[in-house]
Amino acid sequence: MKGNIPAKTLSVLLIMTVFTFSLAGEEQNRSVLFISSYHPSFSTFIHQVEGIRDTFKPQDIEFDVEFMDTKRFPGEENRQMFRQYLSFKLANSNTYDLVITGDDNALTFALQEQEGLFKGMPIIFFGVNDIETALSMNDLPGVTGVIEKVSMRDTIGLMINQNPELRNITAIVDGTPSGKGDLKTFWSEKEHFPGYNFLNLDLRKLSWDELADGLVQLNRRSAILLLSAYFDRESESKSFNQSLKLIYASSEVPIYHLWYHGLGDGILGGRLISHYDQAETAAGMALEIFRGGSIDSMKVIETSPNRYFFDYNELERFGISMDNLPEGSEVINSPGTFAKDHIVKIIIYSSVFILLLITLLVLLLNYIKRRKAEVFLRHLRQAAEQIIDTIELYDRKRRLIYANPAFLSMHGCTLTDILGRRPEEIFRSTTAENLRKTEELWKDVEKGTPWRGQFTNNKKDGAPLVQDISISPFYDEKNQISGFVSIKKDISEMVGLMEERRSILEHLLQAQKLESIGQLAGGIAHDFNNILSGIMSSSQLLLNPERSLDEKSRKYARMIYESCGDGAELVSRLINFSQSNRSSIRRVDMQTLVEEVVEILRITIKKNIDFHFENESAPCFINCESSSLQNALLNLGINAGQAVEPGGTVAFIMNERSLNRDYCYRSLYSVYPGRYCSIKVTDTGQGIPDDIREKIFDPFFTTKETGDAIGLGLTSVKRIVEEHRGCIELTSSPEGTTFELLIPLDLESLNI
Repeated sequence: MKGNIPAKTLSVLLIMTVFTFSLAGEEQNRSVLFISSYHPSFSTFIHQVEGIRDTFKPQDIEFDVEFMDTKRFPGEENRQMFRQYLSFKLANSNTYDLVITGDDNALTFALQEQEGLFKGMPIIFFGVNDIETALSMNDLPGVTGVIEKVSMRDTIGLMINQNPELRNITAIVDGTPSGKGDLKTFWSEKEHFPGYNFLNLDLRKLSWDELADGLVQLNRRSAILLLSAYFDRESESKSFNQSLKLIYASSEVPIYHLWYHGLGDGILGGRLISHYDQAETAAGMALEIFRGGSIDSMKVIETSPNRYFFDYNELERFGISMDNLPEGSEVINSPGTFAKDHIVKIIIYSSVFILLLITLLVLLLNYIKRRKAEVFLRHLRQAAEQIIDTIELYDRKRRLIYANPAFLSMHGCTLTDILGRRPEEIFRSTTAENLRKTEELWKDVEKGTPWRGQFTNNKKDGAPLVQDISISPFYDEKNQISGFVSIKKDISEMVGLMEERRSILEHLLQAQKLESIGQLAGGIAHDFNNILSGIMSSSQLLLNPERSLDEKSRKYARMIYESCGDGAELVSRLINFSQSNRSSIRRVDMQTLVEEVVEILRITIKKNIDFHFENESAPCFINCESSSLQNALLNLGINAGQAVEPGGTVAFIMNERSLNRDYCYRSLYSVYPGRYCSIKVTDTGQGIPDDIREKIFDPFFTTKETGDAIGLGLTSVKRIVEEHRGCIELTSSPEGTTFELLIPLDLESLNI
């Protein structure tokens, strides 16, 4: 018996240091992939890696480690994500010469991928508890290994020998594959121990709290054999240390185990499996294959070199003498004294320990950073999976390495169908414009310049597909282009909407012109009517019988009178044309009307201008002629857009405002006190000069070049506002201009 804590601690720290840093120094002749079923902090992992490393290092063989993490995440989704990650890695790195798997889940995964990811690679397993599955590998080409055969019978016999009052042997197990395999072995041993009760607390049927309650009930005639405890009935998971802590706190009986981990944390002992020996044996089989041996001639190794280990503190707790331990047993936590000649070793070990502790701290920080990066990458992947825009990733040779579900759905294909293909093999566009753009974009992107533009293709159902596309390079740690990312947005509906709204705006502008002409015609008609009235009156006087005109003069006077009648009829038609159509007045939601105006302007104004709408009050409904008000707001919006430089802002702000008597008295408009709907059109232009502010509402006044405008826009706006019994205000400065339209909410509520 011997205590070996310092040496074991030093060994564990050393192997963690070596493992975390790069395992590959120079270029290697052989490379091995080790797949662990669990995670880096799992208690058995360090011993497994130590066994592989110590075997491979003298032969200068490189090996990488990947973690499936199935103890904490046993579901199929985790397995699929692990496969996708491994597939990406294998597709972008050198092929491994051999695969080693640790524990049952890793072997199951490797067998599923024997003709897929690991095609042509020998597979060697260790740490497998399912004896039947492990032995069946003798009949499967390309697979062999070493069975992790627990010393169940020896450990149960040990429990009986060390506890004379023992009658009840209680196994704790869960639903993990290794746990179910060990439980099967446990029950098979019952016939070898007649007179003893074999019981089990099964976490497949118990919650953690119910397990604790069951442990409390155990008496001094009982002992615990811990097989597996990671998940309860509700699939709530605990780490090995967490579950052992619960078991230890809830029971007053000895706890035995079949594996080394847990010793020193509550496990009394047992004939335990050496994970180092398991891994060392598997690595030795790999070396034999590298030396020319045939894997198909290597039978699965059925013997497992297990050893007796005990915790001195637990032996003392239950009154078990160390003199009664099996020969060759190792005891941890055993008290003892070091001779003076061990002082040098203590100093050396302490110095190394401190150095390794510092190294561990650095590694821990790196691990935390890695975990954060993994979380970030997981969130990034989830975002890519959920986004409605299509995302494609290509390597530096333009071969597709990823496409998100939106892309696959749009093009009616699977990732397997297009993986590894080049863009020209996926998108078979034949239009000259698309071919020109394709050549242009790759010239830019391969030089490191992002490209953005539009492509027109067809969807899988033949419908037109217009996409806004951006393609950018991404870089490796050497700042070299390692691939390209393409993001595409389907703007087919937006393009169609723009065309539709552009047509609507053209009709509105035409209606505005007609309205302006009508206003002009009305003004001319009124003036012309006054002139005709004078001429008709004079011609009537001439035709009076009392006037002694000759027949020829009377004929001319009658012609004048009749011509004036024709002119009066024409004037009447012009007046009717200029009258507003009041029959279309209805109750209108002003928020909806203004939002439509803003959307039309946003789409049709070509400059890069931010048109937006703000509602600072509750919904506003007024009785109005909606088309004329919409026309007025479009007029103001177009003028504002022309006054603003690219990158400027035009805001439509709606609010409710009350006008008092003082305001109405000072106003030049016929407005009355009451509640009004206020709509401000504000731009960030250079403002309106003071010398022309009083002229902007005059007919035919314009600051544009001759032929660009007729100067009736603001005149029309003013007339529309006045027809709705409202008013318009103007404020302007070098920072911008604001037109505020005030329309009564309800004419009946005005204090007229």
